[in-house]
Amino acid sequence: MTVFKSHLLDYQKQGFDKLKDLPFGCLFLDPGLGKTITSIAIAQYWLKNGICDTVCIFTKKHLIKTWQDEFQIHTNLTPIIPKVKNNSFRYSFYPSDSVQLLHYNSTQTILNHILYLFRHFRVGLILDECQVIKNLDSAMTKRFSMFSSLAKRKLILTGTPIANRPFDILSQVRFLNPSRHFTSVLPEQGVLDIPRNGLIEDFDKLESSIRSLRSHIDEFSFFHTKEKLKLKSKRNIEYIGLDLNIQHRKIYINLAQNLQRVHGKRMLLKELGELIKACSNPFDDHLKQEFLTSKDVYLVKDIKSKMRNNKSCVIWCSFIHTSERLANLLKQYNPLCVNGTLNIEKRNRVIDAFKQTSPSVLIATMQSCKEGLNLQNATYAYFYDLSLKLEDILQAQDRIHRLSQKEDVFIKFLFYKNTIESWILDLFKLKKHFSVDIFNNFLRLNPDKVFGTSHELSKYLVNEKAA
Repeated sequence: MTVFKSHLLDYQKQGFDKLKDLPFGCLFLDPGLGKTITSIAIAQYWLKNGICDTVCIFTKKHLIKTWQDEFQIHTNLTPIIPKVKNNSFRYSFYPSDSVQLLHYNSTQTILNHILYLFRHFRVGLILDECQVIKNLDSAMTKRFSMFSSLAKRKLILTGTPIANRPFDILSQVRFLNPSRHFTSVLPEQGVLDIPRNGLIEDFDKLESSIRSLRSHIDEFSFFHTKEKLKLKSKRNIEYIGLDLNIQHRKIYINLAQNLQRVHGKRMLLKELGELIKACSNPFDDHLKQEFLTSKDVYLVKDIKSKMRNNKSCVIWCSFIHTSERLANLLKQYNPLCVNGTLNIEKRNRVIDAFKQTSPSVLIATMQSCKEGLNLQNATYAYFYDLSLKLEDILQAQDRIHRLSQKEDVFIKFLFYKNTIESWILDLFKLKKHFSVDIFNNFLRLNPDKVFGTSHELSKYLVNEKAA
């Protein structure tokens, strides 16, 4: 017998009512607004009403524990995490009124077992953080396409349906509804693109295409955002431009000139990555830090004041060595550090320790912690460097701005003026304008707010063909 122990909020109930009886649906709630609890309620509805024999939830490996915790809080169901021993299937799945919790990579390791389940039982399929299948040509997307026609019900959910460029969502909705009639009316990928260099030739056409895409998926999608909900806690965002100090500028300029001599006026993404890393961590990975960068000086001073006022903080960065360097720089505050060197168990222990200590400092790489975590014990988040992926930043900044957050939160983006970081910040704002503001029908295009045409772009033109 299935029992749902929690009460859905009004907008969560609206999403539940709209999607529970559809053959497929999209649940697009901003990070922190309760996608998990809403989708669990839908899964329970499918099981309770005999629509499905079992529900398979696919998520990222490091989010398995988050889903387990949510099931324990909201239901009397304990999800099964299938394990294959000696390649034996019958000990792995228990389809009767159950929920299977799998990570995405399992579609490769136990593909035949998963296909058996879909072919012999009525399966409800839920994809968490569904931007994993944003690439139509990826092996992952092709594997899930095999499940699409076999699933009795399908639901995809994410807080960032457009992971980086507007066309990212195409493969997700085509997975749900692969019919030729539907796909033929969707805008083409080419007209939903934001060039890597940010130079858009026809803003009106792009805006119109994004709105057309939104209108075609509205029938089976439920959207809700923090702007609509107006949370009690306010999110304050500040962009803090700093100058490179003398030593740092010398390192950066020498690297930029060397790269430009090799590649001329157009750089590849790999070379742009080297410049980004030079801004974040200008020191050799194995050598002692020789000087304090401008960001270091700002960060140490600001963290000191926040700790004095009993405020916990999260510092986001993109590189493992940067996270380790910052942990050493702030060692007087006993910071906790999470990056790609930790396994899932150690990562979870560090996150739990951060939540249980006040005040505390967490230094994390975006790739390791950007999704699924509730870090609302912190009220300050610093982006020490910037990612080229819109999704990374949007997901990471909302770890502290949650539905149940009671205090105002402060997001600070640190960037170096007249460097690659200025360009990335312009590109981030441009992508956000199209991929979030316009897609969610908040803003029409305002030419004064188009940031992707700054003179910085002329310095760092990405080779589109090679990229």
